[in-house]
Amino acid sequence: MVDDSTISKFLRSIKTVDEIIVIPTDKNRRTRYRLGITIGEQEDMIRNLTKDEYIKGPVDDHDVSRSSKLWVFKHNYNGTVIYIKITEIEIINDNGSVRALSCHIDNML
Repeated sequence: MVDDSTISKFLRSIKTVDEIIVIPTDKNRRTRYRLGITIGEQEDMIRNLTKDEYIKGPVDDHDVSRSSKLWVFKHNYNGTVIYIKITEIEIINDNGSVRALSCHIDNML
C-alpha cells in the first residue's frame, strides 16, 4: 500500500484532469441504468474520490496492451458501493486523460 501523500497527490491530479473517459462496458452501462445516473455523474464520482475510498494502486494492468498503472477505489453512492478502477493520467493529443475501466456497482454480475 502506498502512503497517504501519494494517494492525495493522485486524487488532486484527477480533480483537474482534462478528460475522464468512462469505458462503455456492460457493467458501467447497467449501473447508470439501475441508479438513474449519467456518464457525467460517473465522472463526478471519480473527480470527487477521497483517500478513505482507496483500495489499491498503483498496480500493473493485467491487459499487457495497456501500459498504464491502475488505481482501485470503492465509493458509496447513496448507499450503493461503486467499484472504480481508473488508469493513471495519460497525455493524449496534449490533454491529460484518465480512463475509467470500471465504474459500476460492486460485485455486479
